[in-house]
Amino acid sequence: MEDNRTYISPRGILERFQLFEEKIPLKSNEITDYVSSLYKCKDFTEDDINAEAFRMLQHVGMGHYRPKCVWRDLGDRTMGCIVPSTDCNVEISLNAKSCTTRKVILATLAHEICHKLLLVNGIEYDDTPQNEYATDLCTIYVGFAQLIFAGYESSDLILGYLKHYVYTQAYNIVLAVRGKDRSAMIDPDWDLYLSEALEEWDKGKDKRRLIEELFSQLSQDIALFHRNVNYLQHVVEAKQRVQKLNELCFIDGAFSSIGGGVKKPISVFRMIYEITLEKSEPDESLVKVNESLAEIIAAYITQNKGSNGETLHQADVYCPMCGAKIDHAWSQGKTVLYFCSKCKYNFLLNRQPWNQSAECHILNKRQRDNERKINDLKLSHQREVERLNEIHQQQVSDARAQGRAQARNTSSATKYLEGVNDGRAEMKAKIEKCPAWLKFFLKKYLR
Repeated sequence: MEDNRTYISPRGILERFQLFEEKIPLKSNEITDYVSSLYKCKDFTEDDINAEAFRMLQHVGMGHYRPKCVWRDLGDRTMGCIVPSTDCNVEISLNAKSCTTRKVILATLAHEICHKLLLVNGIEYDDTPQNEYATDLCTIYVGFAQLIFAGYESSDLILGYLKHYVYTQAYNIVLAVRGKDRSAMIDPDWDLYLSEALEEWDKGKDKRRLIEELFSQLSQDIALFHRNVNYLQHVVEAKQRVQKLNELCFIDGAFSSIGGGVKKPISVFRMIYEITLEKSEPDESLVKVNESLAEIIAAYITQNKGSNGETLHQADVYCPMCGAKIDHAWSQGKTVLYFCSKCKYNFLLNRQPWNQSAECHILNKRQRDNERKINDLKLSHQREVERLNEIHQQQVSDARAQGRAQARNTSSATKYLEGVNDGRAEMKAKIEKCPAWLKFFLKKYLR
């Protein structure tokens, strides 16, 4: 039977999962795969199915809801349906002809219960197909993946609304956020970007730092793109300035047709002023672009073993203002001021051969690189000298502090000895004034 099921990209899966995460009161680390208690037998009663439906409702946090499952004749294409209501009744009808095996019953119950789960949590879509796609993805999100895999692929009918690998990709995302590694996932992902994202997720536990690193790299790429766009913008602005200058600097009748005499001096002076003003504000971006192009041409010449550009093809020339093709045969080897008869603008046409050799450009680049390296070395040397000076000054300061400490210690010892000596002299003077018997005793015991 032809498989007409729909494909949803990993981005679409994640968009719906994010909505489930916000609306459905379940935490991702609490979601586990549901294990059925429906016995593996051929004869099921409605009571058996209602008991299983109640256990499944408990699994998704709807334990206070009351299931009422019955078999009905629903036609050939419908496996099951549910009464769309937000009350606590869960009325599910199962196809009496095709919904008979355990696997198909469980998959159908999972789908219909998720219809109810989305409805009571306010998740609805404008059209029926989108509701069905969201419901099938919800079965994977809340832990019914194993029931879906077993039931949707177990009969002659092609069940479900999505391609098989959409379910596996959704399940791999669920396993990743549960903390499972790549070995626990099923079927290699053919979507390259999803595989890379799962591998990045599996690398470390610090997800905030992972996001910051990935965002930083993306920001650098965007910054580079923005810089290049700015270069293009400068080129466009330069072209606009040239057009403006062209209108100001080539005024009809400003000069005599013979001899070049000035007929409109104010207009001519304004031409000179505008050109002078424009020259005083060079566009650094254009300079960088031209340098880069010159280096590219130099590299091309070197690779093709040309000395000064003979191998370069002399391409057709077009007006930079209007894009009209120009007959440039007469200007070969020259730099001339050209007047475009189509847009009536003047521009400088450079048709001179590549006069500078590739070695000259490469040497100039090397010279600039060497100058930058020399400046870096000078700066590094200056910093090293400053560091050594700081160390020397610290050593001198430490030596001075140590000398002051030693001097204080020497001075204290001297003063102590002087005090001791002065005390002994004073005591001796007092002893000499004592009686003879006391003087003998003091000199003997107080040496």
